[in-house]
Amino acid sequence: MYIPDNIQILRNKLFERQNNFKSFTEITTEDLEKIKNEAQEFISRFNQNESLIPYSKSALYEKVLSRITYYPHNQYYRDFDKQIIFVIYAMDPNLLMYKLYLATDIPKVQSKDPEIRTNERKKHNEAVSTYHNQLLKLIGITEQDLLKYEEILFNKFYKDKELVKGVNKNKIDNLMFYTPFLKSFNSITPERYQELKEIANQWLTDNQYDDHKTTTATAVYNILSQNKVLGLKSLAEQFCFFIMLIDPELDILKIYEEESRIPNITNRIKERFNFYYPDFIRIEKLYHQTFCPELEVNPWKK
Repeated sequence: MYIPDNIQILRNKLFERQNNFKSFTEITTEDLEKIKNEAQEFISRFNQNESLIPYSKSALYEKVLSRITYYPHNQYYRDFDKQIIFVIYAMDPNLLMYKLYLATDIPKVQSKDPEIRTNERKKHNEAVSTYHNQLLKLIGITEQDLLKYEEILFNKFYKDKELVKGVNKNKIDNLMFYTPFLKSFNSITPERYQELKEIANQWLTDNQYDDHKTTTATAVYNILSQNKVLGLKSLAEQFCFFIMLIDPELDILKIYEEESRIPNITNRIKERFNFYYPDFIRIEKLYHQTFCPELEVNPWKK
């Protein structure tokens, strides 16, 4: 997005102070309400002043930056954390930049093979371009410096209020990092297991997607970042819940038992689930032994 010189000057004036960012640790819910109200009042006044002449979002962004970076007589907004919250609530009060980021699958560029890497970069750039175009339609700007602050703001004040849906930013690596730490499901009683099943059934009712990747990514995000909303109290409950959502029939374990060669196991599981983690097979074995030993998973057993 082209940024006029005057906006760039104002941006620099704001973001040159980001080293003073305190991760919103000193911000209260009262602060949020006050800043949100003042940002909305400012936007409302600007809209009235510009009612006779159509204005662009970039013009609005310039006004917001000018307002928040020149507060010589207002000690309240001398703090960078409050300034950036004002900008967010003025330009994107529903945090659509961060929510759209979660809903966008931006492939990583990770191959060392030059030809494959070129193709990965092309897909990555196409996804980023699509994300930016959607941002322009939703909020009118593509200010990427706001994204990290929206994420921190959401995680601190909003993530425990309601579950996010339609996630495509897949963080399954983050979840699977914890598999070595899970040694058993013995901490989950039969009663608690039934409670988790009820929560899982409701989640599946509320999250019906055509793409299995979206289901997995949404489940992972909810389990990792919103476990309080789900009521998940331990690592064992998180993995138990994940299996209930993604592989309740233990198809991953069945594939492992059916095949004799690792390449076949890997390919079949990736094709079916879009991921493969060897240690997760151990987790499914534990799940099978603890909760459903009667379920037939080995076709070679008689």
